[in-house]
Amino acid sequence: MWFLKYLLLALIVTFFISCYRGENDTGYIEPNKTYGWEKLTLDTNQYGFLEKAVLFNNAIYTAGNCYFKSTDGGVTWNSWFSGKLNCYSLFADSASLFMCTNKGIYRMDKTETEPQLISDNVGFAISASNNNCLYGTWFLPGENSPSGYLSTDRGVTWNFILNEVLSSGAYLTDNYLYESGNTGGKGFSIYRISIDEQRTITNLGKIGSLYGSYSITSGGGRLLAADCDGIYYLNTSGTWTNVFMESCFNPFYNFGKNIYTGNNSLYVSRDSGYTWHERTIPDQSREIGNVFEVGNYTYLQTAYNLWRIRQTDL
Repeated sequence: MWFLKYLLLALIVTFFISCYRGENDTGYIEPNKTYGWEKLTLDTNQYGFLEKAVLFNNAIYTAGNCYFKSTDGGVTWNSWFSGKLNCYSLFADSASLFMCTNKGIYRMDKTETEPQLISDNVGFAISASNNNCLYGTWFLPGENSPSGYLSTDRGVTWNFILNEVLSSGAYLTDNYLYESGNTGGKGFSIYRISIDEQRTITNLGKIGSLYGSYSITSGGGRLLAADCDGIYYLNTSGTWTNVFMESCFNPFYNFGKNIYTGNNSLYVSRDSGYTWHERTIPDQSREIGNVFEVGNYTYLQTAYNLWRIRQTDL
């Protein structure tokens, strides 16, 4: 009799665990369940693959082997570029939209309607801007990992700054670039590099158990870094302290109080990086391509779709 009681109890526990996993556990995605996200109308099966979606000049731009634009938050879409290019990196700051393509780097400023070729460098991926300088990574022939380059003329020319770059998201301020790599063979670490003529390099140490950081930003007046061991902040003693123990392989998407990163889930902070919580990605690809905010909505671009959710629901 006691055996049947324990068996019944085990079945009940298993049932509740299964229900919980269907709602919360990132190890399982229940088919056709959106977890509060709204899927937008961009049909990539019709248009092609969605390499990147970014917010620029109050509109959402997408690129890949298709180029579409929405001025109403993703409800309707129109073509914005008819060129026959493969765009593998799309980046925007407050002044310009940049396309890194198989033909070179294109730039479209706010006053322009078509991107213009500004550099024939192929293989670049622009990842940071302070609206004066741009930072990008470049795979040179024969290299196993990319190197970091800085541009002071809005992407026309590029100067080497760091080799064997590890991060997926560097951080650029008015005076410094924060990046992880193996600069000058000094060892894999997080570095602060002055962007003046001296290019002074300061080693800020490692985080986690691997070679260095995958993403760097700031929040609440602290420097934040993330890798496969979680999210860390640089404390006043010059050491790194863990604040969230989940693997992070995506860049930080920083909007002040709201900061996002992730891996197979979206990690959200509503208090400038002090606390974090996990949000299930609704797409079966579970890949984060970009995160941005429009009004009261947070937008999530995955490998094939564009989603949005009210920030109050995150």
